[in-house]
Amino acid sequence: MPYLIFIFILCLSSPVFAYNQPEPIYESENPEMASEYNNSGDFERERQLDSFIQKGIQAHKRKDFDRAINLYTHAIRLEPNSSELFFDRGLAKSEGGYREDAARDFTQAIRLNPSSDAAYFNRGIVESEMKMYGQALRDFDKTISLVPGDAKALYNRALTKYALNDIKGALADAQKSRKFYTALRKRTEVIEITNFINSIQYPQGQYDYSAQAQYEDRPPEMPQMYYGRPRFHRNYY
Repeated sequence: MPYLIFIFILCLSSPVFAYNQPEPIYESENPEMASEYNNSGDFERERQLDSFIQKGIQAHKRKDFDRAINLYTHAIRLEPNSSELFFDRGLAKSEGGYREDAARDFTQAIRLNPSSDAAYFNRGIVESEMKMYGQALRDFDKTISLVPGDAKALYNRALTKYALNDIKGALADAQKSRKFYTALRKRTEVIEITNFINSIQYPQGQYDYSAQAQYEDRPPEMPQMYYGRPRFHRNYY
């Protein structure tokens, strides 16, 4: 069977959590509360926290992952119970190549927010990259249980099952994923998944081109080969 080697495309989106700039409490609104809040350390702490977060997001967007990790770490020291901050730092570590550390941050994000499908998904990605396919499969299972129509998770679970030699399961998940992507008119994803499905169903090259052809200016009977390898879809949201 082909595709024993996966090519991983680092197409991670920028951090998904935005934070509002803290505002002082003005005396005209509530004199007593304003004095207590503004003279305490809370206001300055929130300003520092917001500064670390915003600078971390900007560093991540510039792909300065080490700086982003450092800034998120400072933010976590000020807000150690934030699932979002551990998730954001996990994304920076993941894209920066620190996979084991990223997995630990995603695990902590899950502890703080057990319903974080994004944390399960991204932990599954780094586990797949480390060839920890059993753990990855469990995380993709959990992601899909939280978001049943998640096309990305379905396709990544298909690739994981393929790596575990569950060909039937891989094919079923890939077909479900393609169905969702087709409904969304995601041409690139449909072509990629069709290529993966065809490699399983038609190992001798007798490909089904109809799903690809509907997005191109050619009839289905005119074949066009796609040589892309299956890859784990790493971006999320």
